[in-house]
Amino acid sequence: MTKADYLPLGELDWSDVERLFLRLAERDGRAECAELYGTAGQGQAGIDLFVRNSRQAGSAVDVSSVRRYTTLQSKAVKHLSASRIVSAVDKFLDGPWADRSEVFIYATTHELKPTQLADELNEQADRLEALGIRLDRWGRERVSELMRPLPELVDDFFGREWVKAFCGPQAAESLEGRLQGQDVAALRVNLRRLYRAAFAVQDTGSSLIAPSVPGTAAEPLGFVMLDITESSSDPLLGSRQDVAEVHVGSLSVEATPVLLAGVGRQGDAALYAQHDSADADRDVPVLDRVLQRSRLEDDLGAADVSRMPVDEWLAGGMLSVVAGPPGAGKSSLLRHLVLDLLEDVPNSSALAHRFGSLLPVWLPFSFLCEHVRESSDRSVSSAARAWLTRHSAESLHHLVERALGDDRLLLVVDGLDEWNDEASAHSALSLLETFVRSRNVAAVVSSRPYALRRLVTLAG
Repeated sequence: MTKADYLPLGELDWSDVERLFLRLAERDGRAECAELYGTAGQGQAGIDLFVRNSRQAGSAVDVSSVRRYTTLQSKAVKHLSASRIVSAVDKFLDGPWADRSEVFIYATTHELKPTQLADELNEQADRLEALGIRLDRWGRERVSELMRPLPELVDDFFGREWVKAFCGPQAAESLEGRLQGQDVAALRVNLRRLYRAAFAVQDTGSSLIAPSVPGTAAEPLGFVMLDITESSSDPLLGSRQDVAEVHVGSLSVEATPVLLAGVGRQGDAALYAQHDSADADRDVPVLDRVLQRSRLEDDLGAADVSRMPVDEWLAGGMLSVVAGPPGAGKSSLLRHLVLDLLEDVPNSSALAHRFGSLLPVWLPFSFLCEHVRESSDRSVSSAARAWLTRHSAESLHHLVERALGDDRLLLVVDGLDEWNDEASAHSALSLLETFVRSRNVAAVVSSRPYALRRLVTLAG
């Protein structure tokens, strides 16, 4: 079977083109982070995304240089001229990113083989080189070349048939159990609708109060992003040397209002949080490692601290545990996380960058305990199906079950403190630990501190 030469980049929507270029740019081995730059209506200073590159002592790169960014300008066009290339470079050089960039990528869905375009790109490469900037050119040919060995990325943006045609039948067969792009899109829309309705009931009690407009579902409450206070010392882990991959922080809501249907509410205590890094040793049971090694206290004492937005902190790890007293905002944070990731344009760029390609699946721990106690089919998958049934979403059973077996899953479990008997809590905790340990998935869970201490005992 002859493989297709190029992918149909010109058929993608503009937003998908940007997301595709972002996914390719962040694959650079030196990338610390990669983000789209600016929102609709904002000036973007001649770039559409940036990649912050790591600096390593002893490398050939001058660690003192301010040039540590790769910046990219993307053009989804049907017609391209040499003058448009010149204009793009002019705009980049006139902006503030020129002094900070070591690489500038001119990326387009158009082919760059025509001689007039190739010649102009060579001229602009010389122009940028004189200023200490390397020009990379991503046209239809180069982007297709970069994606040939990446069937998952081809699948996400172009579908399974293009994986077969472009990457080969064997690559398509390797993705047999993976949700296809159109299924992911449909599931995201339906999960967003389901979770918005379910969370609105939890927030507003809309099942008891008739909506002001007939047939209009209640809106979930707004959320103000909290700050996390990350400790430079490690008071929760003491002198343990075998858990260096665990990061510890405190989410303070003492002066942070959470907007509830237009009414401000103040938290009155601190939340504590910790998460596993993406490179954690998975030979140790994941939840056991987090819970057993946490000695959550009421105060971080005199530890040196620095504040950062909680979404940026969550984006720093694959497994996060958020703990805090009643009313501190744990459930609100998790609900915001789920809904924001399902939005077409998420509010949090940090969460979108880290988890944007994942499917968030919500599962209250209390429901999991109830399911374990009353059902003969005891698994995370069966509990997720039962939760969907309770919310009249049986039609999503098949897709959610496939999502639970997909590596693009973010499991969100609210309320590890919400259980009535130790036997069901122990069984439910074991199911979660086994599920997370046996799959390469991300997870975020919440609990009150006292419950974590009790769960440490249950976990053995």
